[in-house]
Amino acid sequence: MVSINKVKFLFTSFSAQTEAIAPIIKQKDVVNFAITVSKIGDGNKIFRDYWDMQDAGSAIGKAVIKEDVKSLGIIALNYADTKFFLKGLTNEVGNIKVTTEYFNFGDKDFKTQLLKLKNNNPDAILIYAFPGVEAINITNQIKILGLDNLKLFAGATTYGFPFMYQQLNETLLKMHAIDSWYSLDKDNAVSASFIKNYKAIYKEDIVGDAAYTYDDIYAIAKAIEKAGNDLSTANLVKELKKVEINGAAGILNFDLLGNSQRKAYLQTFTKDGWIGYQD
Repeated sequence: MVSINKVKFLFTSFSAQTEAIAPIIKQKDVVNFAITVSKIGDGNKIFRDYWDMQDAGSAIGKAVIKEDVKSLGIIALNYADTKFFLKGLTNEVGNIKVTTEYFNFGDKDFKTQLLKLKNNNPDAILIYAFPGVEAINITNQIKILGLDNLKLFAGATTYGFPFMYQQLNETLLKMHAIDSWYSLDKDNAVSASFIKNYKAIYKEDIVGDAAYTYDDIYAIAKAIEKAGNDLSTANLVKELKKVEINGAAGILNFDLLGNSQRKAYLQTFTKDGWIGYQD
């Protein structure tokens, strides 16, 4: 694409793939937009658009305090991003008793970790897991072990995806789940319009990646407009760092390292589905 098709902008998803091609990007005359990845912006040609895990942890930590939790049990994926989320969380929760158990990708049985947490008599459970069978199995095993009478918090678990919450509806509702999610704020007129139009066109609920990608293309268009006749990669990068838009997923701008400054958005599960959590 870069050498033959002469593309100027390259979009990638997920950390491992983006990290794998980063050395190539740095050698070529191309700007990389990395969607749904960890902190990977380099201040040069790689831009990252995702919510910040440490900010998400901080937002969840504030919700834990607001919900008057005294003892918190955490079951977390053994993964690089986890430490950023937990750092943000622990900076907020102060002297609250926190117990943490870990699991790995591919694990199926989480009862040992959950029973250890149960023995500490938590007021709430926090799950940090990416979408898929692990998060679904953890939630179902919480119900089996009778922990579904507690408050549920989530970080990066992405319960907001329909394939997740539709099969876990009963448990999420009973536990009054609070989740960190893409900054798709239904109270923002631009976001609300985009969500409505997306569903009308594609006949399905939106996923945050679509809104983020839309905003990134919008940011590129604004940078090209500002760059004028000088469409060199260096000048486009300079203009991208100046861009600020109110887009499909709220305000978008980038720091000096090319990382987006998305707001940490929380939502809570109700009988009417997910609604914004009032922090």
